[in-house]
Order: sequence, then C-alpha cells, then structure tokens
Amino acid sequence: MKQRILHIEDGRCSVPGAAIPANAPLCPPPAASQDGTASRVQWLHITGSTDALRSVLAARGLPTALWRKVLGANHFPLVKSTDNYILLGMPIRASWATPQAAYIVLLLLPGEVITLAEKEEHGLEGLQHPLCTGDSQTIRNTSDLLIYLLENLIEGNIRQYVELRNHAEVLSEKLNALTRGVPSRELVRAIHHARRQAVRLINQFQDSFFILFHLSAALPHPLFSSGGRVRLRNLIEGQNHLTGSMRQLVAILGDLQQLCHYMLQRQTDQRISRLTVLSAIFMPLTLITGIFGMNFQNIPGLSSPHGFFISLASMVLIGLGLWLILRWKGWLR
Repeated sequence: MKQRILHIEDGRCSVPGAAIPANAPLCPPPAASQDGTASRVQWLHITGSTDALRSVLAARGLPTALWRKVLGANHFPLVKSTDNYILLGMPIRASWATPQAAYIVLLLLPGEVITLAEKEEHGLEGLQHPLCTGDSQTIRNTSDLLIYLLENLIEGNIRQYVELRNHAEVLSEKLNALTRGVPSRELVRAIHHARRQAVRLINQFQDSFFILFHLSAALPHPLFSSGGRVRLRNLIEGQNHLTGSMRQLVAILGDLQQLCHYMLQRQTDQRISRLTVLSAIFMPLTLITGIFGMNFQNIPGLSSPHGFFISLASMVLIGLGLWLILRWKGWLR
C-alpha cells in the first residue's frame, strides 16, 4: 500500500516534507477552523487494496455501510451521495489497448478528497507536479479538487480515443495501399483487435457519462460549489461528444473489417474462377480421351498410323480455342 498526501490552501500547494512510509498510520482528516469549515483542502491518494481504506474511513467517523459501497465501487461504475460524502467509482484504462478496465474510487468528504486505486496506471499519480506548479490556483474547495481530478480522468479518455483514431488511420493507409494484393493475417488481426478495443472503450465512456450525469443529478449538494456545477456540465457535454466520436470510429473500423473480408473473398472467388476455367478447358479433352479409350475393335481412325497425332492435335486446338474464347469473354481476368 502507498499513500500520497497533498495540501492546497489559498491556491497554494504543499507536500509534507517527509515521505510517508508504507507501514505508517494512514493520514488523519484535515483540521477544521473555529467556524467548522476546513482550513485547507487535502488530497489523499491511496494505492493498494480497498482494505487499506477501512482505517481511513474509521478515522473520519464514517459509517461502516460506506465501506461496502467503496468495495463495490472498485468493480462497477457507482455514484452514491449523502449530506456527508459523495462516492464515485470511475472506470479507467492505462491505454486503449488494455483489455480490461480498472476502477478508481473518488470520495469527496468535508475538507478533503480521497482517491483509491489498485495500481498506479490511471494518470492521477503524475498530478502532484502540475498542481504544485500552477494548477492549484484554480482550486478553492474540495469540489474544485474533485472536478480537477475528473477532468484529468476524462482527458485520459480523450487521449486514448486520439491514439486509437491515429492507429485506425495507419491501418486504413496500409489497407488502401494493397491495390491488387490481399491483407496479411497480421493486418486483419490488427483491425479486428482495434475494433474490439473501440467497443470496449465505448462501454467505458458510457459508464463515465453515466457517472457524471448522475453526479449532476445529485446536485445541489452541501459539499459542491456552484462553480463546480458549471465545470461538471462541461465535462458531461465533452464526455457525451467523446462517446459519439468513438461510435463513429467503431463504424470506420467495421468498414475496414468488411473491406478486408471483401478482399479475401475476392481472392477466393478468383481462385475458384481459375479452377472453373481450367475444368472447362480440360472437360472436352477428357471426353475425347474417354471416347478413344473405349475397348472396342471398330473405332474410326484406330488403325490409322496418323490417328494419335490427329487426335492429339485436335485436343490442343480445342483447348487453345476454349482458352481464347474464355479470355475474349473476360473470364480469365
């Protein structure tokens, strides 16, 4: 288990000077001022199993029923809210090629935001530097911090879409370069894999839109500012547009798959056509050979010294004539 802590106060970011050991007690809740409001915004990020969050929730006096919801948020998109907290379970992927999505838990509490992920492959682990070099100036409360984290997760979705779209363009160029050839097995598998991953990303983007939409439906909320609602609305519109764009990309990849199947089917049809032409040419020759191979004594030309050469010449002429006729008809193209 790893834990990282970040303090934001009056638009300034600070990190505890000493590193937190892996076996150290989990970070306590932020101190509150005399008027009951948090004196600063705290972001606590935990990497590890969901059991590591039990002590955190217990230290903050949260109900044990929330623990089960946190555990469930690690496996399914989730939005839960009360007057004391907002719980989100967001699907994430390290890259567009990752076969299975993971989930990150975001818990909004008075004065702090807690995030929990099993692995550091979601993009949030690199936010400490941008926060401490200027981004923290836009964060005045916990809802601003939550929206900031959600924006970075959605930016990860956008980045994966752009990477997959560029990959699809490369595959399309390779396929278009095959003017007379057929796609290789590697190219067919790459197109199939890209389309399959695009469908998975659609499911992920739909889950993200579901979470953002239901979070918006839970507002107004005591822990959410009015400015955060505006930014959340922009996130919802962006995620909805991203889902539509991914559907279009799935359709494009589907067209590439159909083009591959058409080119492969065309090659098969050409091979069958050639075999049919060869069968048509050799069928009369086989008939002539069968006739002269009959076991009869009185066959015309059987006793002629030139019968073999005459029959052989007629077979060559018939075969050549059929080949010319089929070529003139365009069957050999």
